[in-house]
Amino acid sequence: MSHTVSSCTQSPDPAPSCRLRLNGTNAEQNLLNDLITESIDIYGQDVYYIPRTLVKEDILFTEDTMSTFNGAYLIRAYCNTVDGWEGQGDLLSKFGIRIEDKTTFVVSRRRFQSAVDTSADLIVDGRPNEGDLIWTPWASSLYQITFVEHEKPFHQLGKGYVWEIKCELFEYSHEDLNTGIVEVDNIEDAESYSLDLTFAAGGTGNYTVGEVVTGGTSGATGEVVSWNPTTRSLRLNNLTGAF
Repeated sequence: MSHTVSSCTQSPDPAPSCRLRLNGTNAEQNLLNDLITESIDIYGQDVYYIPRTLVKEDILFTEDTMSTFNGAYLIRAYCNTVDGWEGQGDLLSKFGIRIEDKTTFVVSRRRFQSAVDTSADLIVDGRPNEGDLIWTPWASSLYQITFVEHEKPFHQLGKGYVWEIKCELFEYSHEDLNTGIVEVDNIEDAESYSLDLTFAAGGTGNYTVGEVVTGGTSGATGEVVSWNPTTRSLRLNNLTGAF
């Protein structure tokens, strides 16, 4: 009785058709991507992704003390910490009360590409960036990205489908916030260094919030935070130079 020997068992270098397809086909990968994206759309919540723009980067310390945040992009994200924020919570230190809340968001790579990557000017294209912000309107909290995990879950069917974004509560440090979200932009007005000027009686004209004014003799500039025409009091922030 004769039998046929398979070429897959005889060849030292089997053809691709003989190998076990652990990575799955494109159709299987697309199906899994659809299921994950739909799950995040269903169980996730709306957040705003706010990209950072470097203004004066310190190459030695690899940091930028004059970052600006312009624009906000709506995206669906799943919050991994469903039982509450992570981190050490509220701490009483010698400098007062510190809130060290942390959390982890999971976003679909497909949704991030369509909602953020194609529209925003990211420092590193194609992925969320460390240093960017996430605004959670349902919690009225602003978080800063500290790390982006790109291999978790680990290559399901040979591909990645989500970004796992680790964040901590944002601590304002004189950054320029122009996101278009009133609650976020108000953080700058409330916490940035400001200068109050009171004008003498006389003169005409008014100032509008957000307007940039320049000193007539000093050449210094500042952005208008508030203007009271009755008391002729002007408050400025984002100062350059000395008035």
